[in-house]
Amino acid sequence: MERNEAFAIASRIGWLSGIPAGDRNDILSRTELLHFKADEAIYNTGDEPGGLFGSVTGSIKIWLLTPNGEHGFVHIGGPGMWVGEAASVTGRSRRLTISAASDCNVLRLPRARLLGLAEEKPGIWRHIAQLASMNMLLAIDVIDALRREDPVQRVAATLLNLTVHSPPGVIAISVTQSDLGAIARLSRSTVNRALTELNRRGWVRLSYATVEVVDMGSLSVFVRGK
Repeated sequence: MERNEAFAIASRIGWLSGIPAGDRNDILSRTELLHFKADEAIYNTGDEPGGLFGSVTGSIKIWLLTPNGEHGFVHIGGPGMWVGEAASVTGRSRRLTISAASDCNVLRLPRARLLGLAEEKPGIWRHIAQLASMNMLLAIDVIDALRREDPVQRVAATLLNLTVHSPPGVIAISVTQSDLGAIARLSRSTVNRALTELNRRGWVRLSYATVEVVDMGSLSVFVRGK
């Protein structure tokens, strides 16, 4: 993949698509394009802050270190998802582990370049605050999904969370039932039954390692009442 292709995708989907073109181009011009193979770590819990990372192609997994020292799988994000703003702003070590769910291309904005740009253009901090707010709201939605006792609602809420950066229309989520179960903290058999029910209602369509959301409106009303 060429940098101009990556820039076009990042400009069209997710965080950067919502900021003025001038500031967006200033940010993109300071990024570097990296490639990661499936299951390769992008950064680990405890790493020094290394900047922002934005998914361009493929998917990335987010892991949270649990009290027993294991990594809990909490989210999977596709193109348009940017992470790493907390460590980049505070200078503290990483609290999450990010890995490649599949072969993927990722843009990295090194922390030093981010801070240098913000020194030149203080308005950049407004965009970083927007990114932090977007990721905070996603974290709230992840917690909300896990608090739901009904498995069908929990799976539906988890699917909505996985579509957060997707364009309108029929949305194909590349996720196995095992991974969906890990994120939702449900057994694979429970996830299978919940997906079958959502499919029966006509809100999703199932295929191998993919869930298509075909009626986002009904799914959203079912989960959030709107």
